[in-house]
Amino acid sequence: MKHGIVFVKKEKGMSSYDVIRLLKRKFHTSKIGHAGTLDPFACGLLILGVNEGTKVLPYLENESKEYIAELILGKGTDTYDVTGKVIKKKKIKKHTFEEVDKALHSFVGKIKQTPPIYSAIKVKGKPLYEYAREDKKVKVKPRVQIIYDVRLIAFKKDHIYFYVKCNKGTYIRSLGVDLAHKLNEVGYLNNLERIAIGNYKIANVKKVNDITEESIIDLKEALKIKKVNYPDKKKIMNGLPIKLDLKDDLVLIVDKSKALALYELNKSDMLYYCKRGFRYESI
Repeated sequence: MKHGIVFVKKEKGMSSYDVIRLLKRKFHTSKIGHAGTLDPFACGLLILGVNEGTKVLPYLENESKEYIAELILGKGTDTYDVTGKVIKKKKIKKHTFEEVDKALHSFVGKIKQTPPIYSAIKVKGKPLYEYAREDKKVKVKPRVQIIYDVRLIAFKKDHIYFYVKCNKGTYIRSLGVDLAHKLNEVGYLNNLERIAIGNYKIANVKKVNDITEESIIDLKEALKIKKVNYPDKKKIMNGLPIKLDLKDDLVLIVDKSKALALYELNKSDMLYYCKRGFRYESI
């Protein structure tokens, strides 16, 4: 049984769970999860943990995300994307590249963002999309998100192509709609591709049908954090605190061929505490 991380290029039309379901069948395991979902209309990088690899997903999920988006002006949909029902139409005004670029850059920094009603965020224990399907109105509180960087790639009449780097939880659909409103227009996202999660890029990533068990990368190789070969393996296997002459917030304790545990620095006593221990059949 293999343990580790798999990088998948999700295609449009598939849900993130569709990818998981297919790989569960391929790998003959029920233990697969993903770091950051992608809507069915979106494509791009999806990071999955297999077996013990699922334990590191919360750390990968918190990484920044990078996207390329296509915004269409003139129509608005109930889902904020191409899959939704058109609920608004408006004649498009003339805009310059500089005007659109200025509007886009106004979102850099901390912003308040209202999630789309068609989203998985829960209100009173129920996903928002269920309220939307039942045509029930529900008050959604704006959330503070961070836009680290943006870039206007191209602007052609009613099409706006832009790059964005943001924190976990940012809805690019909402950002697109807000950008349209900033220009006194209505709009929806026609395409969305995630090109990076933290230091992990989309380049050379395979589609799900091309993924095999050989595509599973061991945690020792996959995680881009400091690796430490700690001499007292028994202490690590028992999850006891350790002292290291380091200042890294997170380190991976490794053996010759395996990742043993993920340790996090507690700055109050400068000791490293076990956050996730990994168990293999051979250990």
